[in-house]
Amino acid sequence: MSKDQGKQPEFFFDNEPVQWDKPQVTGSDLRAKFAVPANVQIFQKIPGQKDREIKNDTVVQLDGKGPERFSTQSVGSGAGLQGGSKPLLMAEDYEHLRERGLAWEEDANTRFLVFKKFPLLAGLYRQECADVLVQIPANYNHDGIDMLWLSPRLDRAGGKEVPAQMPYGSGNNLHHAGAEFCRWSRHWNEKHNQWRAGVDAIETILRRVTWALENPDANQA
Repeated sequence: MSKDQGKQPEFFFDNEPVQWDKPQVTGSDLRAKFAVPANVQIFQKIPGQKDREIKNDTVVQLDGKGPERFSTQSVGSGAGLQGGSKPLLMAEDYEHLRERGLAWEEDANTRFLVFKKFPLLAGLYRQECADVLVQIPANYNHDGIDMLWLSPRLDRAGGKEVPAQMPYGSGNNLHHAGAEFCRWSRHWNEKHNQWRAGVDAIETILRRVTWALENPDANQA
């Protein structure tokens, strides 16, 4: 028996590490294992190149050069869109999200964009990650986000409350996919933080979210 026999190659699917008992994986394998619906595409991240779409008959060799990374998005935009609904973001925004290796989903009816299992600053909270919801305005990217919502509600490692984080059951919270997202009262209205129409995009949104999560005592980002 080869010394390598029995080892399980590892890959990541929407940021989740996966152990696999075969030297290769196909699009059909991924779609079946993770119950990916037909209107959601699967992509493989290729360093230095555009993401590769993984179709049902695509075969990816898991050869130990490094864990492969796969992500999902619905046809034409991001995961969660219904039928022919218009994407919430611009094409380059989705490309940026894939390059960052972030998993997301969106709802065209509510205009919710949810960053799945967004990593939190180590040692600051009792949670290591959270789902972060932002609401994309209809005139994006002329206007940007003004607030964020978190699921679950975050607990500081030292027990201190997060200012202006709404409790469960608050009328200011939002619900998505069966989860309650607690509102953080974070605004970006100061001159140096105002949204630059036609210039700012998803990178600015991610920067705002990251800053807010790393500075929970601030009144505004």
